[in-house]
Amino acid sequence: MIKFEPILKSLKEILQSKKHFSYALSETSKFYSLNDKEKEELKASVVSILKNYQKLSYEASYLFPLLLSDCDELLLTMITIKFIRDNNDLKKVHSAFISSCSSFRLSPDIQNSFDKIEAKAKKNFFIEERVKYDPVMYNSLQLELPSFFLKKLQNEYTKDQILFLAKKLHRCELFYFLPNLHKKDYKSSLKQINIAGIDTYYSSSNKEAKLDIEKGNLYPISNVELRAYSSLTKLNYMPNILIAGIRKTFSGYYFDIALDKLNPKITCVVDNSNVLNTSNEIAKIYNLKHTTFLPSSFKLLKTYLASSSFDLTIYKGSCLHIGLSSIHPSILPSLSELDFEISSEKQLNEMITISDFVNKNGCLLFMNYSITKDENINIVRSFLNRKKDFELVIDERVVLIEDEPFIGYYALLKKK
Repeated sequence: MIKFEPILKSLKEILQSKKHFSYALSETSKFYSLNDKEKEELKASVVSILKNYQKLSYEASYLFPLLLSDCDELLLTMITIKFIRDNNDLKKVHSAFISSCSSFRLSPDIQNSFDKIEAKAKKNFFIEERVKYDPVMYNSLQLELPSFFLKKLQNEYTKDQILFLAKKLHRCELFYFLPNLHKKDYKSSLKQINIAGIDTYYSSSNKEAKLDIEKGNLYPISNVELRAYSSLTKLNYMPNILIAGIRKTFSGYYFDIALDKLNPKITCVVDNSNVLNTSNEIAKIYNLKHTTFLPSSFKLLKTYLASSSFDLTIYKGSCLHIGLSSIHPSILPSLSELDFEISSEKQLNEMITISDFVNKNGCLLFMNYSITKDENINIVRSFLNRKKDFELVIDERVVLIEDEPFIGYYALLKKK
């Protein structure tokens, strides 16, 4: 039996409510009491629609031009087109369509439009002639990138570079891992590579290293984190470190494990109880003896920490995480132009807040998974204009590197 309701609810959570992919699936699974098989089917269906979002949205809007973007009726049309094209039983698809119309109380027009959707779905995807004369819209469909985002990329990259980036944003080919040095006798069967002077294990699948991660032998780390971490190896010993910006939904938990081997005193700021619980579990698994976790928002940090009390402060920016799109399919479809403005302002303000805790001659490391200057270089420039007591030591945009999967940026700044 085919059910569209869980798929539609998940897409609504992701695209309308801006919920993270994993959270949306988890909440939907609980709401509909799905079993393990149904959860896997839900995930596969949602991923498939998100990865083909631009084309499906274009086709649905072509059928119903008066519908608003990402409205329930448009999302259901996209789901229905995808299921018919996947050669599902037409009667079951029709039944699922009508059931969803009833459950979500969709307009009578959409309920009477199944034949129209069916006729569209039975034809191959095609682009109207008028669209072919609009390079941005045409390439948006071909590359599965939002048109406004493609325009931003065109201001910074060449055509060949954009093609390279589009491929990288849609496909993750490698996963990187570091060994837990608290287990000195551990030897990995994974292949080894050197990134930014650091010996790193790699695999084309996270599953291959899953058991070693659970045992605490290996921990996942991104190429962006590795390159940011390599900038710290050039510094003198930093006994007192503050890390802020750890968030459950994205990469970032494991960065402090790499630092823990240096025997510093590390304070990690976490901003909610779920993140705190997971962080404590990871600390136990990896035997992090030098790390403590401080539950606090950025606004309340000065309540708990003294100014100028850390030799090194690491800020993991709350960016849009576009550089992680290859493993988080909800990022690109849910982007909006306003998101960039909000993200840039938030990161700048949080970076200024966290800089108050850096000692004289201490350092601030800023890193995120951004792809445009709005979210990386321009933030650092704005920061340096407002904080004259800091200077840039080194920065790098981890973007056009052939064999590295994730895109990001880091900047190391020193307090004068």
